[in-house]
Amino acid sequence: MALDLHPPDAPARVPTTAVRRLAVDEARLRLVPSPRLRLQNVDHLALNTTDMRQTIDFYTRVLEMRLVAVTRTPPDLEKARLAGAPPHPSLRHYFFDMGGGGLLGFFEYPPGTPRGDRDRAGTMQHVAFLASFADLARARAQLERHGVPYVGPLEIEQRWWSLYFFDPNGIRLEITAHLVEEGTDRALVPLQTEAEVRAELRTLYDSEEEIDRLLADMPLLVDPPAPGTAG
Repeated sequence: MALDLHPPDAPARVPTTAVRRLAVDEARLRLVPSPRLRLQNVDHLALNTTDMRQTIDFYTRVLEMRLVAVTRTPPDLEKARLAGAPPHPSLRHYFFDMGGGGLLGFFEYPPGTPRGDRDRAGTMQHVAFLASFADLARARAQLERHGVPYVGPLEIEQRWWSLYFFDPNGIRLEITAHLVEEGTDRALVPLQTEAEVRAELRTLYDSEEEIDRLLADMPLLVDPPAPGTAG
């Protein structure tokens, strides 16, 4: 039976005419630098495949992501180069909804393109998706139903559980659920004490001043009192 990618509780489709986009002049008026750069989240990841149909099948059927956009890279290679696009004209460039406002994009490179090595410098080692415990269990059932080998769920540092597996392109994927309340800021999950952080950063920096600069912005647990001292 075909997977229903638009269940009854899915949000209604938005007519193109209802999507408001800023006019160029209006957008320029908003380009006022903030006092500090604060990025919000990952807008999209851009990965590569040589088989878009196989990729669509995996992400829509196994991981149950919605396909939300189907585009092409520019036919003009010079424009593609200036935009940082692949050095091939009119490649398929499709996007899936990976939740939380982020998109997962794939470029379809020509058949025979050499496969990358995730363990080389400058490459992506793996992609990790955040899920609830209920959806982590659903993901495990989906992987088993579709015959996709996986490892886990593994307990990581007594803070979260993770499943690990590969997509058809050889991309290593992770689905993780953490042991905190729903809606908790993701940056607060891997909390460490100042002593733990200083000990690790001293393996990288000789300057305590540089370590202090980094610590000033980090969310930290309060160090436990030393033995024999008042709490």
